[in-house]
Amino acid sequence: MKAAYKILNPKFFIKHSEVIASFLYEGVMQFSDEIRLVGIDPGRIAVLELKLGNDLVETTNKTKLEAPINLDDFSKITKRFSDPEELTISFDDFDNIVTIKGKIKNKTKTFRLSTIDMDMTDFKDPIPMLSKIKYNVVFKISSGDLLDALKDTELYSDIFTISTDNGLVIISATGIIGSSKTEIEPITEIYAKEKSSYSTGRTKKILTPLKGSDVLVMLKKDYPLALYDRLSAKSHMLYYLAPRIDEEEDDDD
Repeated sequence: MKAAYKILNPKFFIKHSEVIASFLYEGVMQFSDEIRLVGIDPGRIAVLELKLGNDLVETTNKTKLEAPINLDDFSKITKRFSDPEELTISFDDFDNIVTIKGKIKNKTKTFRLSTIDMDMTDFKDPIPMLSKIKYNVVFKISSGDLLDALKDTELYSDIFTISTDNGLVIISATGIIGSSKTEIEPITEIYAKEKSSYSTGRTKKILTPLKGSDVLVMLKKDYPLALYDRLSAKSHMLYYLAPRIDEEEDDDD
């Protein structure tokens, strides 16, 4: 069976596909009346979900199909489109090929990508369980402000602390040479106190391509940090990062 989709916001899809590939080697693309890309990294540090609902894709398909793909290869393909005027994605489960086709000015590019060998019976979708977390603090903040504060903290440590107090978001870090602290006024009001620590490098990877947009942050001590980039009522990008990563981050530069 073949499912074909017209992506109504190619820029959003391409931007987040590249971020996913920076975390994960492989993932599962699900096709129904929407497109959903989900994966969890081998170290179970990051879980990512890119969802384009039926308000941002045009398709006649109603049957659920799954395509396990190499995300690095997929990202290399989507980067070749930059900012296309049109973008379509299709999947044929007969030959297990994902086809990406885009139009840029006077050029039309078509790429075919084979699926990878993955036992789908072993794939457990992590999103339903994570969505049950009852976060103590939820607020909207400028991704640019958050990213700038993280660049301050990485002068001192690979781990930053995010806390809320007196309606402010506080980003801080402490190291051998000293410490940094940035207080940010969020876009939405905060009524509770909370505090937890996360990987600076991994959080920067998420926020860098989002600079200029506002993100929803969900926070609870010693629980995954959730970052949510909402595109429409049915479409979003959702990242979960495990708390306090104390490992080497050689690949985060």
